[in-house]
Amino acid sequence: MKKICFNKWVFFLFLIIFLGFLLRVYRVADIPSGFFADEAANGFNAYKILTTGRDEHGIPFPFYFRSFGDYRNPVVIYSMIPLVAIFGLNEFAVRLTMVIYGTGTILLLFFLTREIFFKSSPFTKTVLPLTSALFLSISPWHIQFSRTGFEFISMPFFLVLSLFLFFRFIHRGPLYLLLLSAFSFVITFYTYYPIQLVLIPFIIGIIFMHKKILFFKTKAFRISSILFFLIFLLGMLAFVKGVFNGQALTRFHSVSPLSQSNIKEIAPKLIDTYLKHFSLDFLFTKGDIDMPGHFITRHSVHHLGELYLFQLPLLIVGLIFLSLRFPKILGLFLLWFSLYPIGSAIVGNGPFAHRSIFGLIPFQILSAFGLTVIFEFFNKIEIEGRLLQSLLKIIIGGFLMTIFFFSLQQYVYKYFIEYRLYSSDFWGWQYGPREIIRYFVSEEKNYDELIMSGQFNSPEIFLKFYAPNNCQKCKIGNVKLYNPDKRQLFALSPEEVKEMEYVTKKIIYYPNQQIAFKVVEFKHGQ
Repeated sequence: MKKICFNKWVFFLFLIIFLGFLLRVYRVADIPSGFFADEAANGFNAYKILTTGRDEHGIPFPFYFRSFGDYRNPVVIYSMIPLVAIFGLNEFAVRLTMVIYGTGTILLLFFLTREIFFKSSPFTKTVLPLTSALFLSISPWHIQFSRTGFEFISMPFFLVLSLFLFFRFIHRGPLYLLLLSAFSFVITFYTYYPIQLVLIPFIIGIIFMHKKILFFKTKAFRISSILFFLIFLLGMLAFVKGVFNGQALTRFHSVSPLSQSNIKEIAPKLIDTYLKHFSLDFLFTKGDIDMPGHFITRHSVHHLGELYLFQLPLLIVGLIFLSLRFPKILGLFLLWFSLYPIGSAIVGNGPFAHRSIFGLIPFQILSAFGLTVIFEFFNKIEIEGRLLQSLLKIIIGGFLMTIFFFSLQQYVYKYFIEYRLYSSDFWGWQYGPREIIRYFVSEEKNYDELIMSGQFNSPEIFLKFYAPNNCQKCKIGNVKLYNPDKRQLFALSPEEVKEMEYVTKKIIYYPNQQIAFKVVEFKHGQ
């Protein structure tokens, strides 16, 4: 009987992971529509390391990768190498890396939740991990970044892995798990810049909560705890070196007003941004994209929060019962929630979904705990007659499933149908370079120069990404490069060519069928 029950939950977990994978991998090379410069830079550097052992600037196996005026963390770029080796240098290989990280996090969250609630009832230890994994698998916040070539989604993967190893050690041992946890925390630190602001205080907090076990249980535990700190400190040496040689803090200096302004002047704005991360607008109704002052469309869909609206009552129930049943676990969540906005708040003008992704995981677990409490309550209701009891459970289950599927269906429609129609322009995914450069490569033999518009973020990276070994005549520019003595082909926006006389060779349309770029030859004698 026990084996049958176990197999049933394994089957449910498989379905949840499969659902999460499908939501992340379906048409991932084409949706989002476009391919942002940061994605291309990550992929191209992985390709260069794979083929030459050097980055795009010729540095052999660097720790920090110089790109677009600052430096990138190493974890994601090195992670992309195997898939670039298998599938080649293309959007699918780059984004599939994040699909794997995102899907893997769903599985890891199942095991982490079991460890966090190690001392709970068998019902909770069975239902809660599955529900947590389910909520993460359909999370708009998580899906959004699991389908892009940005580095954001690798951070939750390694964070959840680190915490799972830590809590597994706390509850069951063996001692080497704490050392593996230290290594994993070090990797987490080098995934994404905002985590570097909160990871150390977070680690200190969870160690303080378990100090009796770590430092007073046995001599072996004390030695393992000391080794944990030594491993983590040794892992920080690369960061310290990066601070002194000007590589580790370049992103902070470029985006945070703290590096240029007086703290007293900007403190009110930073505090306001911090508090907005707990607002109903950001979490449940508007998300990143619809917050006041936001115009970047890359980080969420319109008219939907970072969490589903049905999670709001579940979070309230979860918070109340967590404080009643598991006050020590409540301390972990309060620490986690208090730190989660910092990476975003320090920039100001937020909240930002990508910079606050540190908070993604606790929202899913707490929502799942609230739902588990509700399940537990109805599971214990005793009504005379099995038929009535079964009928009540069917009605309640059907009601919850209807809300669940309606919410998921709404998000799927907004993301896969609507989102691509309004997020492909300059303030979104900057659609067009792939189509332009592919056409340039096919026509290169017929021209002396092929010139692509510079109306992209760091447009040079697209020539490297889409034509690493050909299109030597391609360059970035505008109509000022027109030379009547040369055979030239231009790919420019309609605004750039409206005052010129030209022959149209190809038109590239955005997904909403508006003209994105025209590939033209200018008439001589202008």
